Amino acid sequence: MTKKQTFVFSTIAVVIFGILYTNYLPHTYCPAVSVSYCADYFKIGKIAFLISIALLPMTILASLSQERVFLLWRKFTFIYLVIYLVSVLISPSSGGDFIKIEKGTVAIFLSILYVVLSISTILYKSWCLRKENQKTFS
Repeated sequence: MTKKQTFVFSTIAVVIFGILYTNYLPHTYCPAVSVSYCADYFKIGKIAFLISIALLPMTILASLSQERVFLLWRKFTFIYLVIYLVSVLISPSSGGDFIKIEKGTVAIFLSILYVVLSISTILYKSWCLRKENQKTFS
């Protein structure tokens, strides 16, 4: 995927998952199905929306960097998304009394962690390439 295709994909993901995340959808589109079952379905939209919101600014930041940095970030993002999905899917739907570890909490934590790790990866790799280029021209 090119930088432009990645940006378009990220933007479409934010729009689609943003629509699924809105609160009125379970009552509008699932009146025949039990509301709790339908609400569980739309929680998936919330979880996907959280990571897509984190993905869009990171896509913009990575697109502004050099091609090698972008490719490294894209590989990191793919691996991270797999880890994100597995972690959220195996986390419980509702947490305990003392520590509330549930799908939403895990999704928020992993989305924030993704932003921090993405920024760190992009900045570090850009710094390394800049240093490498300075050695080449010296």
